[in-house]
Amino acid sequence: MRALRFLSQAKTMHSLLLEESWDSFPLAEATIRSSFSLTLDGHLLCDFYSEKEWKRLETAGYRCLPYGRLRKICLEAISGKRTPGYFKFVFLAPPALIRQLTDQAGDGVRSEDVDALAINLVYRDGVLQLTTGTSYRIFSMDRGLDRIWDHWVCEFLSKNHLDWAELV
Repeated sequence: MRALRFLSQAKTMHSLLLEESWDSFPLAEATIRSSFSLTLDGHLLCDFYSEKEWKRLETAGYRCLPYGRLRKICLEAISGKRTPGYFKFVFLAPPALIRQLTDQAGDGVRSEDVDALAINLVYRDGVLQLTTGTSYRIFSMDRGLDRIWDHWVCEFLSKNHLDWAELV
């Protein structure tokens, strides 16, 4: 797990709300508190889909909508003259990325053993920070995947020109 703070909140917010950089990440949850409170649960609801559609989504490993489908709602909730007092986004690694990273990790963990690779983005008390997390379906002492995920997230931020510093 890594804890980072963003050096330019404006640049990060622009990337989050106006660019497509984050769009492919499944969004598990978003909470925004401004003049009202908005909570989005990005988990897919099986009764909305036909049985065939649901099987296809389930087989592909998708449990949440991609952020790109919800970004405009988040933009509307955050836009305005005042900064929200608080917000939190919980992004998950897409299934294909989990498979790629577990392959890189080697023999320690299989993709089926991973419940989630998460990015928690939180704005509170004027500070925008990010933490990474790994959730396993099994018990594992191997932390190779955690390190690979942390590195991948830092590379993603750098590739998108989002400057950050490690929180101590």
